[in-house]
Amino acid sequence: TLEEDETTSEEDEATSEEDEATSKEDETTSEEDETTLEEDESEDVSTSINPFMMDSVPHIRVDELHEDGITGEGIKVGVLDTGIDYNHPDLAAAYKGYRAEDGDANSVNIDSVLGWDFIDNDADPMETTYEDWKVSDYDETSSSGSTYYTSHGTHVSGTIAGQGDNSDTSQNVLGVAPDVELYGYRVLGPYGSGATSGIIAAIEKSVVDGMDVINLSLGGSSSSPFDPLVDAVNNATLAGVVTVISNGNSGPNQYTVGSPGVAPLPIAVGASTVDLTYDRYSVKSEESEELDLTSNLMGINLVKSINEYTEEAYELVYCELGYANDFEDKDLTGKVAVIDRGTITFVEKIANAEAAGAAFVIIINNVDGEMPYLGEFSGLNTLSLSLEDGTKLKSYMSEHETATFSVSYKDSYLVKGDYLAEFSSAGPVGVTNEIRPDVVAPGSQVYSTVPGYINDHESNNYSYAYGRMSGTSMAAPHVTGVAALILQANKDYTPEQVKAAIMNTAEEIKQENGDNYSVHQVGAGRINAYNAVYEKVSFLSKYDTVAGVDQTVLENTTGLLSFGKVYKVGDEKTTASIPVTITNNSSTSKTYQVTTPQTRSERGLNLAANGVEVKVDQTVTVEAKQSKTIDVVLEIPASAAYGNYEGYIVFVDSDTKEDYQMPYSATFSKEGIVALDYPSLQDGSAKGITAFTNSTILNRHEYFSYSGLEPAFTIILSETVKSIETYVLSESGEVLGYGGYEDASWIPEGVEVVIEYMIPNATVQKIVNGKVSQDKVPLSDGVYQLQVVATNAAGKQFIETLPFAVMNDTSSDSVTFTINDKTVEPGVVEITNDSYSEEYWWDDQKHEAVWIQANVNNNYVQELKDEYGLSYLKQSEVNTIFAFSESSYGLREIGTIVKDDNNILVAGIEKSDFDANGYFNVQLDYANAGSVTQRPYHFIMVKPDISYLAITSDETKISEVNPLHTTITIHNSNDLSKGSFKLVNSSAISLDIASIKPSNDLLNQLGDENIKVDAKKLDSESNEFEEVFEITFDFSESDIEISGDMNLFDIEFEVESLNGFSGDLYQDNQYIYFTLSGKDGEYFNSLGEELDVKTGTIKESFDIESKERTLIYGVVPYPYGNLTGSKVVAI
Repeated sequence: TLEEDETTSEEDEATSEEDEATSKEDETTSEEDETTLEEDESEDVSTSINPFMMDSVPHIRVDELHEDGITGEGIKVGVLDTGIDYNHPDLAAAYKGYRAEDGDANSVNIDSVLGWDFIDNDADPMETTYEDWKVSDYDETSSSGSTYYTSHGTHVSGTIAGQGDNSDTSQNVLGVAPDVELYGYRVLGPYGSGATSGIIAAIEKSVVDGMDVINLSLGGSSSSPFDPLVDAVNNATLAGVVTVISNGNSGPNQYTVGSPGVAPLPIAVGASTVDLTYDRYSVKSEESEELDLTSNLMGINLVKSINEYTEEAYELVYCELGYANDFEDKDLTGKVAVIDRGTITFVEKIANAEAAGAAFVIIINNVDGEMPYLGEFSGLNTLSLSLEDGTKLKSYMSEHETATFSVSYKDSYLVKGDYLAEFSSAGPVGVTNEIRPDVVAPGSQVYSTVPGYINDHESNNYSYAYGRMSGTSMAAPHVTGVAALILQANKDYTPEQVKAAIMNTAEEIKQENGDNYSVHQVGAGRINAYNAVYEKVSFLSKYDTVAGVDQTVLENTTGLLSFGKVYKVGDEKTTASIPVTITNNSSTSKTYQVTTPQTRSERGLNLAANGVEVKVDQTVTVEAKQSKTIDVVLEIPASAAYGNYEGYIVFVDSDTKEDYQMPYSATFSKEGIVALDYPSLQDGSAKGITAFTNSTILNRHEYFSYSGLEPAFTIILSETVKSIETYVLSESGEVLGYGGYEDASWIPEGVEVVIEYMIPNATVQKIVNGKVSQDKVPLSDGVYQLQVVATNAAGKQFIETLPFAVMNDTSSDSVTFTINDKTVEPGVVEITNDSYSEEYWWDDQKHEAVWIQANVNNNYVQELKDEYGLSYLKQSEVNTIFAFSESSYGLREIGTIVKDDNNILVAGIEKSDFDANGYFNVQLDYANAGSVTQRPYHFIMVKPDISYLAITSDETKISEVNPLHTTITIHNSNDLSKGSFKLVNSSAISLDIASIKPSNDLLNQLGDENIKVDAKKLDSESNEFEEVFEITFDFSESDIEISGDMNLFDIEFEVESLNGFSGDLYQDNQYIYFTLSGKDGEYFNSLGEELDVKTGTIKESFDIESKERTLIYGVVPYPYGNLTGSKVVAI
């Protein structure tokens, strides 16, 4: 599907202050934007028709051409879009196609009319109307925000051919080429979308119909120059039809041009801005002279000006967010609704205020900055107040029973334009790296015609049928109109000559800081219609390019020089050349001074600094009625940096000083794999270092996180490849095994991407007799070479290698914790005044708190630093602590700060954190250099007067024959005589209480006869995998009460089930590798804890050289948690 290439900002989200686009109606107050129709000059000014010339028309000097009588007369223009409301008074005379009143549209032969509806397959290319929606069974608005009924094609048509004939309003529209013959080809239906097949059919019919110019303000998701639409628009151009296409609204990033804008032969148009003048009004209290606020005119009613409300004062009524129910029980008749920004759209707020009887609306911003400009529409006049002034107004209104204010014109201010619109898509084109767009034209806040039902659903009132829209869809019709003006004045021009006239005479535009835009953002520059029509000299390049489904080689004659990809060839200088033909159709000889300035753009590399030269004759003379061809030669030394080199070939007329510019661009790179690198650490310090490990922490990318234990690498490709494969080589180059395969068709050119999962669990597949087998071999510790092989569609391979290291044993960790320089062990920590200290936190402020600091060290990290040269590594970055605290939503991460090489500030517990219940729980998950997480450490901070229970155990392993012995201890008790508590088992192993006995301490103090204790197993209310045990006790028969600290009970748990640990082996693809120390059945995990490896769980084991270890293929039970974190069973 194709969607109209347009952006809108009806949403009132208060999150984007940029003037991206609005689909509301428009008006302007600047007098210079009005003109009078020539035929009405003799009439009295009070009865003359004054068409509202769009802000953009004088900006590109179209008004001067109209004065010369160049208005597009006799030129056929086809608009391929959502249709045209040909009943609009400003378009009715221009439109020459089929009208519904001419008969039954379904019975018309397609060959008998010009134009067609390819959505309904009939002769009537009317827009999808509001009435169409009412009789449909579809939602009014799609999930993307588009309405079922459309207006896009009518807006585009008004820009091209508006005639300003609407006598019901002074805000009518005079387009760029008002006297063209306008035809409609409806290719986008409800919600503004349509099928590619219909668009291609419409393009073909427009050629058969004899259109001189066609406009396609549309685009699809494909950015491939090999898209079917590319064939269609190229063929239309070759058939003699000037084809104008919007460039897309996916900017500002590179490679965002969509199809058919990527096609080389038509004219692709980006969007620029124009100067706009905005009015400001004073909002002044009648009761307080000090309260005089400044508002911006935000929305302008097309019928009644805000100036008609400046003669008297109005009562203001606060209506909160402007929902319909916010107006209930409020008298708004003849009053002003004051509404907060947010939650619902501006249009809804204003409509609700109008329904309540308000005279006009004031909307208060909820963030700093400007609010969007709605422009002219059928709703109430709307003023906007800043957050600061709005707060003052609401404060005043809350303190006064009534608030009466007057509104008066204050001044106007200019918002400078002639910049690139931020949404405008940018090149280069993928694969070919050609320059796009060709030119830019006004496309932001463009005022034009819309169907009558858009602003008046029921009455179809054309007095209101205008609006502003933004997008490259709005820029393209400016160029379409200019093309029609050129053809009227130069009837024998070919599409190539029209394109050259528009591009050669384009004006340079710059960023606000004075820097150039990239040529891939603005092409040749912003169009100048006047110069394009009258220019008698052309500058055309000629080079081959590839486009279309069959990747056809086309000769592209155009106003720019796309060298495309230039590949490095050994250590030699690379040279490329494109001829430029200068044709002088004037009656005098022309001499030009030629320069080749580069752009000052962040998207282009410095030519001089890299020794790159663009060579061309410095002076060129072309005789009258003659042509001359010169060569533009690009020379790039082998030492030049990879990237984009760009600029302009500028020709300056020695006599008139007129200048003409042709953009050029070349992308220099190595063929195939441009760069192979390592993912960055979060601070970016690891990039470019020649080693990494199988650690997910060490290999973490600054934007991504990984879930496996595989090496990852980054790659940049200079072209599309179909696959990437990896092999592992020894340091001497011997192939040790096959790493893996990646379908690489998704990888964009020139963009760094991360590739993972190529050497799963640091194992490779054996290569036997030249073929990859299914036998897997684990890699020992050491340094290897990762060989990356990229293969393109033609079978050509590109090979690069990257060293990497493997660490299997990471059991040499040490982690210690301190609070205010005193070592503490995980568990319960009683807080005293000496526990507090001051540290800086993320807010750069000092905080008094109980600060937990971790000191981390891993011998293998040190080995990487010492033996492999990874001096950039820090223990505190590779061995990471993740800190969590309890909240009502469960654990929440609270962040950590790396202090130095070994120390991490992991948590600060302030005094207020203890207010809720007297304690604060912090869980610290330790992730070392070789695994995702180790055993979590729990710190339970308690105030010294808080009574609490603790459970401890001296067991290092449990099994079906080894029960778990635990002791329950009470601390800080005060006159304890009875109570109860619960124990929760959330491990993968099912337990039951075998026995519960009073401790010796308790027996000695109370005697056995005075102690009653009972235990029972409950059903968990929250988690089916949890086991809950409730213990109840009563010492009240004794005269002695327990105070202070004491061991209370000894509880023995027995194993009911290992839940899969001793079951059958799973399928092969469900195995996981575990690295365990030891041999001959005596195994230890990475924490040095003894493991009970059950019979039947070992599938295959390997001896790892130089290490006393065994690698075991084990079963993964569910849940997974205890495999890495428990002292009980590892597998």
